[in-house]
Amino acid sequence: MKSLALFVGAALALIAGKWFAMHDVPFWDEAFYVRAARAVHATHFSLHVYVSGTVVRPPLVAFYLALVQQVSGSLAALRIAMCVLAAGLVPCVPRLVAALGGTLRARILAPLLLLAAPLYVAQSSLVLSDMAVTVAIAWAWLALLERRTVTFTLCACAAVLCKESGYVVALVAAAVLWRRDRRPFAAIAPLLLLGAWVVARKLCAGTATPGIDRHSIGYNHLDAALIHDLWEGGRFLLLPWALVALRRREPERVWTAVLVIAFPLLFPAPLPRYMLPTLPLLCALAAVGLDTQPAPRAWAYAAVALVFGATTLRTPSWHTNGGHHLDCNLRYRRLLALQVEATRRLAAEHPRAVLSTFPIIDLLGAAPADGVLAAPLSVVNAERSAPCGPDWLVSSSTETPAAPSGVVAPWLRLTDEDFFVQLSRVSCDGR
Repeated sequence: MKSLALFVGAALALIAGKWFAMHDVPFWDEAFYVRAARAVHATHFSLHVYVSGTVVRPPLVAFYLALVQQVSGSLAALRIAMCVLAAGLVPCVPRLVAALGGTLRARILAPLLLLAAPLYVAQSSLVLSDMAVTVAIAWAWLALLERRTVTFTLCACAAVLCKESGYVVALVAAAVLWRRDRRPFAAIAPLLLLGAWVVARKLCAGTATPGIDRHSIGYNHLDAALIHDLWEGGRFLLLPWALVALRRREPERVWTAVLVIAFPLLFPAPLPRYMLPTLPLLCALAAVGLDTQPAPRAWAYAAVALVFGATTLRTPSWHTNGGHHLDCNLRYRRLLALQVEATRRLAAEHPRAVLSTFPIIDLLGAAPADGVLAAPLSVVNAERSAPCGPDWLVSSSTETPAAPSGVVAPWLRLTDEDFFVQLSRVSCDGR
């Protein structure tokens, strides 16, 4: 009952706290997941969307969101569903602390540290798979520490069906189970399931790995992955206390630390949200470490973490980037507002067709249900080439379309700090 009360309270708090963002249009990769949910719903949960290549991500998140679409097709409904999902971490973290040997005080501190993290706050309402895989991994790891093997297997299978990075928890768990009782079989099932999914995707879509994944995952991103795993977003405040918790070399604490370190090594990807699955584990370890301190010092440190989180909710990323790191906190909404304004200003000019590329091309062609335009604009993806015909070009600090042949006349430039959107008229071959 305590866990249920925590879950309901956290869900209501997240929905109320993020209500200002509930009607936001999709930001960056959100567009892929919104389209996937709508495609699955429109085809009545048919697997044809995978055969046609419309959806290429693991199916669980798309099917969950498609179920929500049965009730309401609005973006707000999808965001509320994500907040409910994110709330699942709040009752899990205190139980992780208990499994690590923490006291009641540590079980109270841990969810506070989680709620103070800008990454958690930002991702709680975003329609992406990272929060889903984080919840599944956290509950899988808890089941492993509590020696509930069947529950672990089910949660780990859910993790790999949310996002491929879920395989990390199964791989580390296999080592734990082998070390514990020489029976790693419970961890093999999720790995086999992921392998079956990759084979099925290869057969249906013609590729085992989407092209974008081949460029965004690799050891050339290891430095960024480690920074997001251990430092950025206030994690540097948690790390020293996690090390304090490891002074007692209890197996549960050591293996939890191993999972935190292993994640960027086994899934070296550059975005902050890719390391979201290690955040609840780090919060649990840090709370256990803080539990060794006198109560006033522990609560004061938790207050520092809360203040730091609140003051960094909209600060710039440490990266020099095109915007894709911005959803590590709420600063992404400034870029989103700039893109929305540019889209509406362009629509008022009644363009024949528009040249652009990802990500703003998704806004230009947004469905009326997204609340940006009364009707989508005719858009042409100019990522590699720009054909004649479209009479407008949209470029910005986050995308650079191929230059069209003909005359390009800048018409309007909208700016916000480091970002801009440039609208230009195009006259191609004298037309």
